[in-house]
Amino acid sequence: MDDTEELLTIGAFARRVGLAPSALRFYDDCGVLRPARVDAVTGYRRYGAGQAARAVKVRQLRAAGLPLVDVAVVLDGPEDAARGVLRTHLERTRRTADETRAVVEGFLREATGAMEHHGSWAWARVGGAELASAVRQVAPAVATGRTGRNSRCWGVCCSNSSTARCDGWRRTAIGWRRGCCDRRRSRAGRDGC
Repeated sequence: MDDTEELLTIGAFARRVGLAPSALRFYDDCGVLRPARVDAVTGYRRYGAGQAARAVKVRQLRAAGLPLVDVAVVLDGPEDAARGVLRTHLERTRRTADETRAVVEGFLREATGAMEHHGSWAWARVGGAELASAVRQVAPAVATGRTGRNSRCWGVCCSNSSTARCDGWRRTAIGWRRGCCDRRRSRAGRDGC
C-alpha cells in the first residue's frame, strides 16, 4: 500500500462499496478482504480507496449466491480454476431455477384445476385493513346498483357534448372517487363513462 493513498474508516468504506461494516469484519476474518491497515491499539480497520473494486466484486459474487470459499478462488486463484468455479455455479443455479420453475408451475396447475373444479370461487383470508379498503372500493357500486365489469362510472352523465361530465363514482389509480370523470366519447358515439 502506498502511504499517500487515502484511508477510509470501515463505515465510510462500507457505504462506498455497498456492504455492511459487519460484512467487512467477517470478510477480514475469512481472509477474503483484508483492510489496508489495522490500528494496533484500537483495532480500528482502515481500507484503501483502491480496495473498492475488490469489495464490489465480493459483494456481487455473494449476491449471485457464490459461497465464500468459491469467491476466494475466483478472486485469488488461478484463472482456469476461477472459470471452473463460475461455470459450476452457473450450472447449479440453472438447475435450481429449473427445479423451482417446475414446482411453481405444478402449484399453478393445481390452483387452476381447483378453480375449475369448484367453479369461480376462491377463498382468501384477509386482514382488517385490507377488508376495509375493499369495502370502501365496492360500496359505491353496490349503493347505485351498477355492477357491470366494464363500467367505469356509476353515475349519470349529464352532458351530450364531446366531454361527458358526471357526478357518479369513478375508478382512479388510487381507488374510487366521486365526481366528474371527464371521459371522451367512445368511437361508437356513446359517453365514455
